[in-house]
Amino acid sequence: MSSKLSFEEGERVIYPNHGICVIEDIRKDTIGGISDTFYSVKVLETGSSLFIPSSNLETVGVRPPVDSKDVKKIFKLIDNGEIKIFTKWKNRYEENLRLLGTGTPENMLGVLKSLYYVEAKKTLSFREKKMQEKVMSLLTSEIAHSLDDDRDDVSERLDAAFKKAVQQYIKNQE
Repeated sequence: MSSKLSFEEGERVIYPNHGICVIEDIRKDTIGGISDTFYSVKVLETGSSLFIPSSNLETVGVRPPVDSKDVKKIFKLIDNGEIKIFTKWKNRYEENLRLLGTGTPENMLGVLKSLYYVEAKKTLSFREKKMQEKVMSLLTSEIAHSLDDDRDDVSERLDAAFKKAVQQYIKNQE
């Protein structure tokens, strides 16, 4: 079974929960009894290497980075007035983990909006704070890469957009 996705050596891709990766090598091989085309990718943030069978690219959520047009859509989604709220910590955490597993920017935004909302109401738990930091870092690096912009500038813009959206949401709920 082969994936509908295909990438080339040197191309940058997003691997959910790892961030921006560069494809270092593509080769046909048999590993663990599986014959497939394998992508060797290097995670730019950590320098670690991953080996992904092409048949698993879609399953694990490997995708091209957003382009500059998509970044405008991302900021519109932040400000769309929708926040999915779970009152119970365990339900919220499990749903956020599920959403992050998809690796889509829309789901990362949903997680961040939810966490920013909780943070506006009370202190985040240690796990949720770590999750917020990780997702913000992943989203920031992808957008900075797409815009060829400074990470700190992008991070500040995102943080301000999330805080503004949450405050507007809270105001509209009163």
